[in-house]
This record gives sequence, structure tokens and C-alpha cells, in this order.
Amino acid sequence: MRARDGQARSFSVALSVACSVGVATALFARPARAEAKLSPYADGGMMLDPGQSFFVFAVTGDGRMLDATPSAGVGLTKWLALDGSLGTLSTDPRARYHGGQAGLWFALIDTPPFELDFTTHATLFAEPGRLGPQVEPGVYAIVRAAHRFRLDVSAFAPITFGHLPSSSSPLREPVPGHEPPLEPPVEPPFPAPLPDPVEPPGAYRPTTLPSLRVPIAFSVQLSERLHATLSSGLSIADLRAPIATTTFPLGFTMGGKTALLGGAYAVLLPSIASPDFFDPHRPAGRRPSIVGSLTLAVVLP
Repeated sequence: MRARDGQARSFSVALSVACSVGVATALFARPARAEAKLSPYADGGMMLDPGQSFFVFAVTGDGRMLDATPSAGVGLTKWLALDGSLGTLSTDPRARYHGGQAGLWFALIDTPPFELDFTTHATLFAEPGRLGPQVEPGVYAIVRAAHRFRLDVSAFAPITFGHLPSSSSPLREPVPGHEPPLEPPVEPPFPAPLPDPVEPPGAYRPTTLPSLRVPIAFSVQLSERLHATLSSGLSIADLRAPIATTTFPLGFTMGGKTALLGGAYAVLLPSIASPDFFDPHRPAGRRPSIVGSLTLAVVLP
């Protein structure tokens, strides 16, 4: 179960960071009502005004590890925006660096009650054992109601390419998101095939890892500048073994913003989440993981 545990934990951290940055991006996006400079979160969206920019610093931890991720974005046109991060510094348990990310957002539909965007992100992994890039296309939909309620539904399909240390290599360690998929035990009707030949020490094997994330979040506006969000969805760490690698997260976020000088404003988002709140394959007696995060954003007009 070591591979399964490492896979679930790494996917939990990745999901938590992604959710924190995604919620922050939504907070400082273009308001649906142009007359409100500090529009409530329920009226917000994912796109930026031309020339509008943001800077975000997110910290995520679970008591055993700590991740720090700086990111930024800029609006190019009414329908097009860029965002990205400089990478993530992780202590798990030693200091490691995960490669930076660059992304593109394109608005397909942008109306006060409904928004639909297409997005894609590319990541270059710079840590040992994670040598290939990751491409993550996705779609993001927002439904708004009565300036008070907001429903976010999105779907992302990360695909990771590269070469990883083989299981027989002495350098092999649990690599986040790349552990061998677990297959349910099946009694073969015929004699079992011969095992694969043992690879020499230090050998690397090519891999393509398809995954899926479907975050869902429901938000309620508590006041003009304060909101609460309950999030869930599903996460499939390896689509080649979906039954064995599917988990269902659960999270809660409080968010608020305040005006700064020159038309800028700041956003603060503390949150707590269990990325594997429901895991059909969790070993008996093991509790769901708990991840906390704090996101601070500064938005420039």
C-alpha cells in the first residue's frame, strides 16, 4: 500500500494548491457588474480586464509538509488572459522544487448569470524522478444567482509525460502522482503470465499518466466583502486504473477582500480541506488526510 499512500497524499496536496489558487483567481477577476469596483465574490468570474494583473502567494501544509507557491496573471483582452507560477517549494520531508507553470484562459461565454471558459496549463517538472512536462486542458463554468449565490463546476484532464525510475531501481522513491496503479485482484482463468524481466539498477521507464479532476464549489455571499465556499468533486489520479485511484474531496473556504491605495485591493483566503475525504480503497483504520492553506492576493487595476 506504500505506492497508493504516496499517490493519494501527493494528489491531495496538488488538489489543495490548485483549489486555493483557483478560488483566489476567481476573487480578483472581472466583476459581472461593471459599476461595482469591489464586486462581491458571487458576481465575480475567472477572466481579467485588459491590463489588470494579480499576484498571489499560497502556503499549503498538512502538519508533515509545507508548500509555498507564488503566482501571477494579466488580462490581455476582454476574452483572453494569462497566468502562471514560478513553481512550488516543498518540504516533504526535504526541500524540493516543483517546476513552474504557465496557463492561458479564453472566455467562451461571459454573461452576468453564466460564464464558460476554456483553459490550458503547462508545467515543467524540475525535481528528480519527475522529468517530463505536464499539460492540463480544462473547462470552467460559473452560474450566478441573485448576487448572493455562485456555483463553480470545472473539469481538468492533466497528462504527464516523461521517464521515471523503475521499481527495481535503488533510486526509486514514491513519486507524486506517478506510483504504479493498483489493480483489483483477479483470479485468471488461465495460468498467470511470466513476470516482466527485472530492470537493471538505475533504469528508467517511459510513462504517460492521464488524470482527471472535477472540482465543484458552492459559495454564499455573507456580506459585500465576505463569502463562504463549500467544495467537493472527484479526483482520479490515474485514468488507467480509475476504480483504484478515485477519491472525493471536501473543503471549506472563507474569503474576504479589502481596498488598497490606487484602486488596488487585497484578498485573503484561509481554507481547510480533505482531498481524500471519501476513498473507497482507504485501508481500515486510516483517517482522511487534512490539508490547510492560506492564500494572499494583491490585485492591481
